Amino acid sequence: MAWLRAGNYAVLSDMLPDRMDQIAVTLGVLEAAYEESGDLAFAETAKRLEQVKDDLAEIDPRRDRDLEEDMGL
Repeated sequence: MAWLRAGNYAVLSDMLPDRMDQIAVTLGVLEAAYEESGDLAFAETAKRLEQVKDDLAEIDPRRDRDLEEDMGL
């Protein structure tokens, strides 16, 4: 977690080969960090990453639906 809080999100690629999974975990870490610290930088980074997620979903909409089904949504 310390690596993620420090912005080293590359560590996720070893554990989670799927890019959408990496984004989902990173968004969770950023949201938790923002809630704990109140630092808007975390919220702004999460907002930009959410846009990347949306862009990826537009490229392959099936992946976004698959992710939601995996999460039980």
